[in-house]
Amino acid sequence: MRTPQQWNTPLKSLLKDLQSEETAKELLDKGLIEGESPNYQISLGVAKITHQLPEYTRVSGLERSKLKQMTMQFIQNAGEDGTMRDGIYEYLKVAMPSNKTKEQNPTKKN
Repeated sequence: MRTPQQWNTPLKSLLKDLQSEETAKELLDKGLIEGESPNYQISLGVAKITHQLPEYTRVSGLERSKLKQMTMQFIQNAGEDGTMRDGIYEYLKVAMPSNKTKEQNPTKKN
């Protein structure tokens, strides 16, 4: 486990010390991390306290409703010409979670 002096390190190094699912479950229960194995990340509360909110937001991405709204706007802007899935992905990729691959993001379901 990291000491308070090490809390301001990047997200990936913060989570490197997870030794087991038991440890992960304890941290999840305490609200210190979120996500699913093996893609854990620090929780929003921890990100705020440790001043890592930009990194947290980049890793977790936008809410599904925001992505849907952006997609609908893109399709509306394309008009009668329409668009391809790759075009939509290219537009949305900056808003998608950085810990997911191209194949995982478009099919992610909540």
